Amino acid sequence: MGAGIPPAGIVEAIDKRRRAFLWTGEETCNGGNCKVAWDEVCTLKDRDGLGVLSIRAQISALLSKFLTKLHSDSSAPRACWFRRRYDWTGAQDLGDPHHLDTPAWKGIVAGLETFLSISKVTIGKGDMTAFWTDLWLGDHTLQDRFPNLFSHSTCMNANVATALTSDFRGTVEPRLSQATETDLRNLAFELSFVILCDDVPDSHWDRITNKKLSNKSVYSNSFRHMQIDEVAEKVWKSAAPLKCKIFCWLAGKRRLPTNEHRF
Repeated sequence: MGAGIPPAGIVEAIDKRRRAFLWTGEETCNGGNCKVAWDEVCTLKDRDGLGVLSIRAQISALLSKFLTKLHSDSSAPRACWFRRRYDWTGAQDLGDPHHLDTPAWKGIVAGLETFLSISKVTIGKGDMTAFWTDLWLGDHTLQDRFPNLFSHSTCMNANVATALTSDFRGTVEPRLSQATETDLRNLAFELSFVILCDDVPDSHWDRITNKKLSNKSVYSNSFRHMQIDEVAEKVWKSAAPLKCKIFCWLAGKRRLPTNEHRF
């Protein structure tokens, strides 16, 4: 899973056996044996799940390590090899489709949007920071701050170094509206204060924890859209035996089977 996306059938076959083991302890189980939907079982405990590992979320987290390494040191051999192969410094930018794209690389790039959405950047050379979609200038990305201007961009995946060196205004389509022209002037004014450091690499951090990005932080991000359940937190942090914790979890979801079991 750390090298590519396995076929969906393999993931389902593994999950089928995991469901059977959890609910019946047998080789197989049917729908009536499963008290809670598998997606909920694989949700984090503080999000009212059982905390069983989600294979699909784990695949994305494992593949993200390539993006983390590529963004952390652009002079590393792997980064240089990818740059030469996919021509990032030429007509293509990281994230643009390329005729040499392999299934493995497509799986890695599929996580690029998520990677950018959970990270923020301390700018250095600017060569591994997306100009529009990375959080590097202000409290929001330039894409969110200047959506009309972003929609007129002809190089949506350009990095900061390229955009500033070549004057980003040259990558914006002409005949802008008056409001977009104002956005263009405001952005140009902000960028006039940006100074790149050629000997300092860009540093990517987790937006929430302010720590270095890791597989764990990417995995946890898969569930950040869900609300934290305060009751669930108290249940799982208690000193009760595991069987009691699971009983309380099932009770909270109204999934206890019979009155006899409730008693």
